[in-house]
Amino acid sequence: MSKNKKIIIFYTILASFIFIPVAAMAYTLQMPLPKAPSAISDWGQYVQYLFQFGFYLIAFLAVAMITYGGILYMVPNKIAEAKERIWGAVIGIVFLICSYLILQTIDPNLLKLSPKYLTSPNAPTTSSAPTP
Repeated sequence: MSKNKKIIIFYTILASFIFIPVAAMAYTLQMPLPKAPSAISDWGQYVQYLFQFGFYLIAFLAVAMITYGGILYMVPNKIAEAKERIWGAVIGIVFLICSYLILQTIDPNLLKLSPKYLTSPNAPTTSSAPTP
């Protein structure tokens, strides 16, 4: 069996254990995320807060890279490197905003990952036996 097949099988088995449904109970976080409550009732809510935290972290790092690029721009020998850093950070911010806008355009509930926002389709009910 090739190495790629083993890796795919391993991650498939790992994913099947990670996404096992658990009882609806509040989990007390040892280290809560910013703007998140200390007790979270479902994993979707936790992923939503994690997504928001990642969004803010990436935005902060991009602004920090633009600032660092501006400092490098003042050094005569580092102007080309500074321009690369600034453009890389700007492109990162554009990708971040575009990904958010795409998800918002497709369905605003995609950004709300809590199960209370997810709805299941209405399946038709089947009757036991047709009456003649």
